[in-house]
Amino acid sequence: MAVSLKHAFSSGKADGVDATLVQPSNWNAEHTLQLATNRLLGRTSAGTGPVEEITVTGTGSAVLSTTASIINPTVTNYTETSYTITTGATATIDITNGTVQRFTLSQNVIFSILTGAAGKSFILILTQDSSPRTVTWPVNVTWPSGTPPTISTGSGKRDIYSFFFDATTSAWLGATIGQNY
Repeated sequence: MAVSLKHAFSSGKADGVDATLVQPSNWNAEHTLQLATNRLLGRTSAGTGPVEEITVTGTGSAVLSTTASIINPTVTNYTETSYTITTGATATIDITNGTVQRFTLSQNVIFSILTGAAGKSFILILTQDSSPRTVTWPVNVTWPSGTPPTISTGSGKRDIYSFFFDATTSAWLGATIGQNY
């Protein structure tokens, strides 16, 4: 997109013979503004005043401050980040890696989940290997009726769980989406 600037005043005079002077045709012409990469024109200072060159940081189609809110958006065709948790006897779920967490049980595992924040949620997909394995859920997970689910035990079977952080109780609310896939 080209940005141009044209003065509100147009001179009706003809250009003079001295080409080293600003000519009326220069004044009347449209001017092209040029900016360096990652810059835009606007104002970061309060009130009215001259245009300022603003450095743009971040990526994507919109850059918001860390406290910005988007009210009632319609999101079409979005993709959540999927992250495969490293296998082991203990595993930490860290949703900063992605909101879809995948874990293949290669031995019995004790999960921990990093502290959440109000409104955070994630999906966990558990896959059994060739032997039935068990899961010990963290104490900061609350299940319906206080009972953790029994995971599927068949070779290669997958269970899907959803977790939502409840800031009033500082606990993750766990729910079984489906089992034995």
